[in-house]
This record gives sequence, structure tokens and C-alpha cells, in this order.
Amino acid sequence: MSPSFFTARRRVVRRDTDVRMRWKMVFDIKNIEHIFKERKPGVVGQYRYFSVLFPLVEKDGELHILFEVRARNMKTQPGEVCFPGGMLEGEETPAQCAIRETCEEIGVYEDDIRLIARLDSVVNYSGFTIYSYLGVIDAKALERLSCNEGEVDEIFLVPLEWFVANPPKVHDMEIKPDISDFPYEDFGVDKDYSWRRGRMDVPVYTWEGHYIWGLTGRMVRNFIRIITGDIG
Repeated sequence: MSPSFFTARRRVVRRDTDVRMRWKMVFDIKNIEHIFKERKPGVVGQYRYFSVLFPLVEKDGELHILFEVRARNMKTQPGEVCFPGGMLEGEETPAQCAIRETCEEIGVYEDDIRLIARLDSVVNYSGFTIYSYLGVIDAKALERLSCNEGEVDEIFLVPLEWFVANPPKVHDMEIKPDISDFPYEDFGVDKDYSWRRGRMDVPVYTWEGHYIWGLTGRMVRNFIRIITGDIG
């Protein structure tokens, strides 16, 4: 055999040895400890993260909740009622995101917003998580609100007491997995396998022609339950 054959063979053996050494390092307990020492836990799967402000405004001596109506030309949820907010960008925290988006969407300044607390998060079955922050917007800032026309059509206020006196209509929805093309035979699974289904209730508030529903409605209902002590 030619010398080149033996040279190539030595390269293969050396490469296989290097691979085995690397795997041996991976399976070493000290190396595993080192990997996880500084690692921050995340979520398994692909998810998107958003953050919103749950804005309270005191007007004429009465507390209100501020809502937006999404611009009609938006690709997702056009014309729906929501809170100021959006997707997290870069290394910003959820709180920073909520404040930034609020300033961009309705024209207030950071100094106009005072955060009170982080509220409960919403994890949606469609693959995203929404953080929410309770905050107060200075009433004086209302005089210079300016909607970002590309994102917001309208801003309106609803008295907080109205939500206490007017519980939402609640619609129950079943969530079913689409398994029409699942390759049962490839995994030894029976075609009559019992897939898990989900349920989600959809609260709907109606205020002067505006429908506050979906995730926004759920956030409002949860907030009212917390402040009134009705968490059952």
C-alpha cells in the first residue's frame, strides 16, 4: 500500500480519538457542573416574550384603566383593544420593555410612568409569554398624549369601579391539537391515542362600543379579583 494510505488512516484514527476525548470531557461531572454553574434556566421550545403596562390614571378624583385600540392596518389583531406593550428587544428587561413601548405608542415620557409592581404573567398556548407591570401614568401627561398612528388608533379610559360592578361575560373554549398528519406507525403509537386537549375561558367586557376581551380581558379580570380579594 502507498504511504498516502497510511497517512490518511492515521488522520482518521487521530480524528476518532479526538472525538472520543471531547465526549469524555462532556461526560465529566466537573465539566457538567461548570456548564450549569452560570447558566440561566430558560424554557424548552421556541417562545416569544412580550411585556405590557397595565396603566392606571387618576382623573377627576377617580381611578381609570387606560386602553389602546390597535391600528386598523396592523397585521395582527387590527382594531382590538389592548394595553401598551410589545416584544422584548435585545437585553432589555420586561419592565424596560413595557415602559419603552408605552412611550413609543402613546407619546408619554418615562418620567410620566411610575411602576408599582409586576403582575401575573400570561402564558399562551400559541407559544408566547406576556409579562405585565402595574403602573401609574401622571394625569398631566394625558394633555399631551400622541398616538403612534402606525400602531394605535385610539386611547380611552374606563373607570376602575365599572369593572367591579360589571363582571365580564365568559365564553369557554376548547383547544384541540391538529394531529391529522402525525406518523403514528413511525413511533409505535396507536391511532386512537388519547391526545391531551386544553381549555381556556375568554372573558369579554363591553364598554361604550369597545370590546375588552382575550388576553387583555383576562388580565383585567385577574387584576379585579386581586384588588377585591375575589381569587376563587
